[in-house]
Amino acid sequence: MATKREQEILALIKQDSLITQAQLAEKTGTTRSNIGSHISNLIKEGLIVGRGYVFPAENEVTVIGAVNLDVLGAAKAQVSTTGSTPGRVYSFIGGMDRNIATNLDNLGLKTKLITVYGNDTNGDLFQAEAQNNELDLSDALRVERPTATYVYLNDVDGRRINCSHGAVNVSVSMSMV
Repeated sequence: MATKREQEILALIKQDSLITQAQLAEKTGTTRSNIGSHISNLIKEGLIVGRGYVFPAENEVTVIGAVNLDVLGAAKAQVSTTGSTPGRVYSFIGGMDRNIATNLDNLGLKTKLITVYGNDTNGDLFQAEAQNNELDLSDALRVERPTATYVYLNDVDGRRINCSHGAVNVSVSMSMV
């Protein structure tokens, strides 16, 4: 645990990593040998690494991949293939890679997400959500296209409805809540 004096020295080093022990002594009103002792303690505690006052690397991870708006249609009754089915529509920011980045951030890792997202309302939602989760989007690309959207339907039992075969014509009428 750094002492008050060592915290003061750390703050000065963060401002100027090339500051000399003599300059530190002058700015803190102590001796150069006293500064040397504090520097030694800071190295032992792992708060700086070796000579030149190099700071230890932060736990950081970069995730590269998709972000999209997930739109779920959840049937409230047995799905009809010939008429309407009552249900609800839910939407939330998703995408497997965005989910991974958010979970890593929640585990305390500084996380950067490299992705592409649209300059639309869904992109605004994603950007706000990323800021709330402190995701680093400095290398993400915002384009003049819509943010990707993933739409899926669940039956009344919560099972995913597979409409990919073309043989099933599912028309689900859902109320927005």
